[in-house]
Amino acid sequence: MTPNRDEYSTVTLLISVLAFTFLFSVPQIKAQELTLMVDDYPPYINKSEANQGFWSEIVIAAFNRVGINAKLQYKPWARVSLEVNRANAISFGYLKDEKRSKKWLFSDVISSTQGGFLAKKSRKLSWATYQDLIPYRIGRTIGYSFGDEFQKWESQLKIEDVPEDIQNIQKILANRTDLFVTETASAAGLIRQHFDKEQRDSLAFIKGPALAADATVHLVCAKSFDKCAQYVDKFNQGLKQISKEGLKQKIIKKIYSFN
Repeated sequence: MTPNRDEYSTVTLLISVLAFTFLFSVPQIKAQELTLMVDDYPPYINKSEANQGFWSEIVIAAFNRVGINAKLQYKPWARVSLEVNRANAISFGYLKDEKRSKKWLFSDVISSTQGGFLAKKSRKLSWATYQDLIPYRIGRTIGYSFGDEFQKWESQLKIEDVPEDIQNIQKILANRTDLFVTETASAAGLIRQHFDKEQRDSLAFIKGPALAADATVHLVCAKSFDKCAQYVDKFNQGLKQISKEGLKQKIIKKIYSFN
């Protein structure tokens, strides 16, 4: 006996209802929550920015790729280090050294910091050896160090020290100095924040050798924390994924942009 059209309609409706009920009765898998403890370190970690800083953007995206929803909790750096040592926190933005490596596990490299020279773009300056820098007036911010080789040449260079980075940028714009030796991401952040487009477009980091070896930064947690290795491994997986996608490189490029 062949079913009539009404019976077909009833069966079709029943199947649709069952499918709909099944779809919405399956428990939704929630992303795992993870709190990372850090302090402000603009422009890399910055609670006043939408992305919370460029390193934060990389870290959050990497964890997201492996199903972990990372949130940042802000405390003073001294407190952060203490809590990491106590196996109560996971953090990031730390340099790897021998003392820390005895207690902490370090992830793959998040990013690196680098020193360089800022100048007026119109000057078209470059350098290959420290001898090339002798004719120039070089602005520097008090308290900054740019490696052993730079220090050896200090007595032969025309260095003008001032208290604040922004003063050195202003001196470059006013042609009161020729070069500003600086941590490049920090300078780029100040340029984006404090100067108009015409001023920003007139500046550039000039070509030359690295002032010192790049300092790499990492995600960290204590070896005594039972889930430390698991989180570091997960993070490294996510970091590889966003690198493969080109997202990590895109974020890092923004660090050094003036616009």
